[in-house]
Amino acid sequence: SRTCCACPMGEYKSVESLDACTPCADTDPHLTTVVTGATAVDQCVCKHITFDLRGEGASATCECPPGQQYDAQNEACEVCPEGTFKPEYGNVPCRSCSLLLSADLSAMADVGNAATGCTCDFFGFEIINGQCVCPAGHGFNEEEVRCDKCAVGSYKDDRGNHGCRKCKEG
Repeated sequence: SRTCCACPMGEYKSVESLDACTPCADTDPHLTTVVTGATAVDQCVCKHITFDLRGEGASATCECPPGQQYDAQNEACEVCPEGTFKPEYGNVPCRSCSLLLSADLSAMADVGNAATGCTCDFFGFEIINGQCVCPAGHGFNEEEVRCDKCAVGSYKDDRGNHGCRKCKEG
C-alpha cells in the first residue's frame, strides 16, 4: 500500500493525496522551495538571491533585474559589464552601450542611464542642454560614435559633434 509523504525540496503539493508532487521548476527552472513538505506554489522561491521573483503562483518567474544579466555558469544574475546596459527585467544578456548611443545620442544624456554605465562621459562626451556633446580638444568619431582627443597637428576650440581641424602650417 502507498502512503503519503512530504514533498522533497523544490516541489509542492496543494492537496493531501497519493498524487506526485509538482516541481517548482515546472513554472521556472530557477524556482525551488526552502523547505520539504511545501503545500502551495506560493512557497516556490528563486534559487539565488540575485533574482527578483516576478508574478505570483503558477505564473511566477525568476528574472534578473535591470542592470544585470543571467550568468548560466553560476545560474545567477551578475552586474552588466562596463560599457553595457540592460534597462528591463529578464534573463537576457546586457547590450553594448554603443547600440544605445548609435540609436539615440540624447538617450546617453538621460540621467536614468547612469545606473547602466551608459552615460555620455563613458564615450568622452559632456552633457550640454541634455545632449551628449564632444568637448573642446576632442573630435566626434562618427564610425565609433564617441569623442576622440584631437591628434597632434590638429585642434578643436569649441564644443560640438564635429571633427578636429588641421593646424595651419607656419
